[in-house]
Amino acid sequence: MKKMAYNLKLCAINLSVSHQHNKNAYLKIVKKPISNPVDIAIIAIDGYFCVILFLIKGEYELKTMVIIGAGPGLGFSLAKIFGRHGFRIAMVSRTQEKLDQYAEQLDRMGIEAQGFAADITDKIQLTRAFQEIKSTFGTIDVMEFSPHSGSVSTTSVLDTTDESALQIFNNVVIGAINSARQVIPEMTERGEGALLFTSDLSAMSPSPMFGNSGIAMSGLRNYILNLHDRLHPLGVFVGHLSISPLIKKGTGFDPDQVAEAWYNLYEKRTEAEDTFPKGIMQFIN
Repeated sequence: MKKMAYNLKLCAINLSVSHQHNKNAYLKIVKKPISNPVDIAIIAIDGYFCVILFLIKGEYELKTMVIIGAGPGLGFSLAKIFGRHGFRIAMVSRTQEKLDQYAEQLDRMGIEAQGFAADITDKIQLTRAFQEIKSTFGTIDVMEFSPHSGSVSTTSVLDTTDESALQIFNNVVIGAINSARQVIPEMTERGEGALLFTSDLSAMSPSPMFGNSGIAMSGLRNYILNLHDRLHPLGVFVGHLSISPLIKKGTGFDPDQVAEAWYNLYEKRTEAEDTFPKGIMQFIN
């Protein structure tokens, strides 16, 4: 979506003021009718004014990313990485309070973000969240889906029951389908957009340790690759990143690194899927 906007140009200055004046420093934007492309921002320190900003009128592309299943790990890292590349971030998960905390942290980084609480297994809540996102941000350019097993633990194949398989399947596969269907019609109409899906490595290779989650993740991968075949000719990129379960902050599997890998896959759009770490399947198969 193209918008008329103002690019901030900051001129660094040094001000020497007495201690009693420092405590009352504040920044004020002076708005006025634009007869030329320059507006003024003024810093006021107890009546002493100094111009420090220029606002240059211009045109640029505003893009919006929706993160389904946003949390403090990969979801937050994706918000940071894509936000630093100029995306506004809409986050969806169950708890509004947590989403508000993520949005505040992102705001301090200069990234516009907002949370929209919804249970992704509840189709009505999910639909309402997408309606609110579109009302707030307009066009959705990228949707990333990070499935979560919810309250059900991963079970080995011999311990897998219909209940444990069904709940993960609802979160992962049904959640992905319902989320994708909220954005596919508009993306295909525009002939652009991206759907990004994150899975674990059980999507790529069967493992008896991941009985219930493997059923869901492999089903998700099937859906993703079929979506890619149908939507790629229509201008919509569908990508899949299958990641190691060892993802943890401060390690070689830091979620920031996963988010960077996701952005590279999105930016290049030459491959429908990849793994993180790259090439790990040769050590598993």
